[in-house]
Amino acid sequence: MSINVVAKHKIAVDIPVLQINELISGLITNDDISVAIEKAAGDSGDEKFKTATFDEWLCVLKGRIICKIRGSKDNDIVVGPGETVFIQKNCIWKPWFPETAEFIAVCKPAFAPDRVKILETTEPEVPVNTSIATTCFTAHNTREYDPDLLYHMTTVSLWKEAIDSGNAYYPPTFETDGMYTHATAVPSRLISTANHFYQNTEGDWICLEFTRSALKKCGIIVKDEQPLPVGDKAVNDEWVESNWVCPHVYGGIPLSVVVKTYPIIRNGKTFIGIEGIN
Repeated sequence: MSINVVAKHKIAVDIPVLQINELISGLITNDDISVAIEKAAGDSGDEKFKTATFDEWLCVLKGRIICKIRGSKDNDIVVGPGETVFIQKNCIWKPWFPETAEFIAVCKPAFAPDRVKILETTEPEVPVNTSIATTCFTAHNTREYDPDLLYHMTTVSLWKEAIDSGNAYYPPTFETDGMYTHATAVPSRLISTANHFYQNTEGDWICLEFTRSALKKCGIIVKDEQPLPVGDKAVNDEWVESNWVCPHVYGGIPLSVVVKTYPIIRNGKTFIGIEGIN
């Protein structure tokens, strides 16, 4: 028995919309498995459907992948940061990247160009196999991505004021920011957002959970837009470069739509976690 360095990673594809950094190729594993880190540009993806003769796991590190099957939005599967999607061999599908995404691709047997067939049609009538399932990584307690769920962070005192008054909650920067309330649909972004914007705001904090659909019933719309400042604090340049999509709630948050609140854990000024979320 021995431990050996068997390969060095290499850039297999490097074009404006996609970079593939091959970590383990089939040549190393006797064609059994291949592993690569891939980066896809935002607002990109395959135009035509494809099918492959290998099973594939896509482990999302940043951004989102939308897996489209059967040509219907009802069957789209959204895979967010910290989640892994399994695509069974012979499944007919295509990926779409609404924002810049980084992910690990594992193929078994190993990836090879001749094992992928690009279909001439963009809307196949009957897929060979639509068995495709998502599994959330639990190592970091990351919650499964649900596009209907939204989150907003605020101080315990401001939330208590809203409850005591019986009125909808509005953040302090609501008017300055343009008459909307900041939110996120990606829970893994909450702590980095809090540390960027709110470290100088003292006191206990909580995270509110609510849904787009509940807001809509109250006549409040949500727009998915680029990251925007909070008050006089600019956004992180990396968020812009990564094409983050940020839900902006054009109104306050009615008390009735909030289904859960989560305590936010701090160490001095630093935000370090949210109980029940991450």
